[in-house]
Amino acid sequence: MDKDIIKNIIASLIVSAIASTTTYIITAKQNTINIERNTKAIEEVKRDYATRRELDLKIASLERTVNRIDRNVDKLTQLLLNINKYNN
Repeated sequence: MDKDIIKNIIASLIVSAIASTTTYIITAKQNTINIERNTKAIEEVKRDYATRRELDLKIASLERTVNRIDRNVDKLTQLLLNINKYNN
């Protein structure tokens, strides 16, 4: 009976780790796409906006987006580290 419980716990942890890793990979890919899009948007902003104030506002918005992406990556990394800690 104890072996079955241990097997179920280990299987659950493995499934959880796989799900978390998959989520991390998908999020990382999306973050890369977002960063590329934001980089292109920054270049467009530099070309399109005539005044410095408009440029500053758009860059600030993009920087907030990049910072939010960075925070999400940090959270996902911490989640994976925590899962890894429990699996070991």
